[in-house]
Amino acid sequence: MDGSNDNHGPVPRQSREALRLSRLSLFLPTLVIAAGYGAVWLWLQASGQGTSALARLCLAVLLVGVPLLAAHAALRLATFSLKVMVHAVHLQQGFPSAGSAEIPWSAIRALEVRRGFGGWLTGAGTLVFHLTTGDRLAARGLRHPQEARAMVERAARARAHPIGGEAVQEPGSAGLRRPA
Repeated sequence: MDGSNDNHGPVPRQSREALRLSRLSLFLPTLVIAAGYGAVWLWLQASGQGTSALARLCLAVLLVGVPLLAAHAALRLATFSLKVMVHAVHLQQGFPSAGSAEIPWSAIRALEVRRGFGGWLTGAGTLVFHLTTGDRLAARGLRHPQEARAMVERAARARAHPIGGEAVQEPGSAGLRRPA
C-alpha cells in the first residue's frame, strides 16, 4: 500500500487460522432457526394442522428466511479479511459493510477480546482495536481471537510499537469514550 512489499514468505497455517472467521459461529444461528421452525412445522403437519396460518409462517421462514440467512453468512465469510502487515493492520469487516480500515501501528492504543453467548458456545470472539483517537474498530466472529490478539501484539512489538500499556475499561464504565 505504501510501495513496500508486505509479502514476507509463507505465513504459517496456525497464523492464518487465527485471523479467519469461525464458520460455526456464522452458520449456527441459521441452523438453529432452521431446526426450530422445521420442528414446529413437522409437529403441525403430524398433528393435522399443516394448513394453518402458523404452518404457513413456518414454511415461509424455512423457504425464504433460512436461505437469506445462509447467504448472508456465506457472503460475510467470503468478504472478511484481517491482515497483519509491515506498516499496519488491514481490516475488511465483510458483508454488509463495504468499507475497510488500515490501522497504523502507532494508532493502536489497546486490544481487547470479547465473547458473547455465541462465542461461549463456539469459541469465537471479537477483537476490538482501541485507537489513540478514542474510536474503536472490531473484528467480529474470529475463530481464535486470543491467538489473533497475540499475533497483532507480537507484530507491533517487532515494529517498536508495543500495545497494551493501558487498561481498557468495559462499556458502561466511566471514562470510556464512545465514538459519535
